Amino acid sequence: MSAEQWSIATGTPCNEVENWTSVWADLMLADMMLHERRQLPDKPSSVYQRRGLWEAAVIAYSRADQSQFERPVPFKQFVLDVAGEAGIRTHDRIMDWRHGHVAHRNRAEFETAETMIKYEKGSPVGLYVAVTSDIGPANGNPFLLQVEQHIQAIRNAVCEQKMVPSAIDLAHVVLFTDQVALSTPGPAVSRSSNENLVITYDLAKIEEQRS
Repeated sequence: MSAEQWSIATGTPCNEVENWTSVWADLMLADMMLHERRQLPDKPSSVYQRRGLWEAAVIAYSRADQSQFERPVPFKQFVLDVAGEAGIRTHDRIMDWRHGHVAHRNRAEFETAETMIKYEKGSPVGLYVAVTSDIGPANGNPFLLQVEQHIQAIRNAVCEQKMVPSAIDLAHVVLFTDQVALSTPGPAVSRSSNENLVITYDLAKIEEQRS
């Protein structure tokens, strides 16, 4: 029988590392969506895939800034601290996409609808509606590279500046205080399924025994 067992830690001190790791997972998803999108040719045959992947990336990124009730982290301030005003401009432009087009239809910049009448020999014979939607920047558009680099930089900074330090602090809390409750250790329980994505991040080693 394997000596490896697992316990679930719960309590307020766990919130910081859990929240920032959740942000990291969303940024990883956004990065992977853009990576997959870049593999597709800028052709009509891939238009729905490219649009879907772009919109998925926008939504995944924007969750970091729009989840203050369940995941209260100062994400925009973190972007400013890490990437400065240039990073805020990129952030705000991604959020323009989210608010103006992907999550809502609020900006004519991204989508227009026009009613058209078709004529033959001078007489109207049909009525058409044309909806023109922006599907995101093409592979050669500098804005796409800017967004990719921005997401990767913020994701890496979240890990280095938030997740790892929080985990190290939490390990001390687990060992030397009663602020965290630990469930009875037992075998690992698989959470993976065809409907779940499970990311388990190894953040800190515990070298001492709990007092």
